[in-house]
Amino acid sequence: MNMIYFDPLDPILERADFTRELLLYSNREKNHLFIVKEGMEPIVEIGGIPYQCRLVQSTEMGATNSPDAKEEQPLKLNRRRVYLYPIEK
Repeated sequence: MNMIYFDPLDPILERADFTRELLLYSNREKNHLFIVKEGMEPIVEIGGIPYQCRLVQSTEMGATNSPDAKEEQPLKLNRRRVYLYPIEK
């Protein structure tokens, strides 16, 4: 069982947002996602495998090549990502 992740299209501020993003993800990926428990850490099943979902804020370092910059400048990219962790039965 592998961990799955995706980038939500819109902000997830409450449980309805999380549910909407999970359904959008399921439609994009054409998988059969079933929401077992809604919430801010929902539990879903994909292909009979249960997953605990978590929204994680990550900061990644990138670089920008602005035409006005004399050299590359570091750029922090804030990204929110949804991780689905398999639940051992």
